[in-house]
Parts: sequence; C-alpha cells; structure tokens
Amino acid sequence: MPKNLYLHKVIVQGKGTFPVDMLRYDGLYPNDTQSVMEIAKAKDPNFEFKLSNEVILVGWHEKGWEPTEARWASFLWNVLQHTIEV
Repeated sequence: MPKNLYLHKVIVQGKGTFPVDMLRYDGLYPNDTQSVMEIAKAKDPNFEFKLSNEVILVGWHEKGWEPTEARWASFLWNVLQHTIEV
C-alpha cells in the first residue's frame, strides 16, 4: 500500500560552509533560487564567521518525519523551523 507523503519545509541558518551532504542525509532540496544563492554564498572562504541568511529547504516525507537537528548542529547549522505544508 502506498504511503502518504507530505511536503516538509525546513528553515536552517548557520555559520561556515553549508553542509551539502545534509541535503542527501535528510532528503531535502533548496526551495527556491534565493536558498540556492545562500548555499553558494556559504562556500566563500571569507564567509566562515558570518551568520548566513536563512536557507529554506523542502522534501517529501511521511507525516512523522523530523529533520536531524543534532546532525545539523554538528555542522554549526541550526534548524530554525520545521513545518508540514498542507
């Protein structure tokens, strides 16, 4: 039987290089062009100690899914918000 999937929206913010592997790990994608630009900006070596703007990510998961906040935090990025779009 097929599972019901919901669109999860996750907003993250952090310092230093964006942990691109977290996209694979949590099954998320940048929501829009602005989020892609923020990820690219976080690759700048001079960016290391500056707080980035928020990056909005989305992914299709079951209703009870949660982003791995502790793993995000280990990369100095924090999950600010997690919502399910209905």
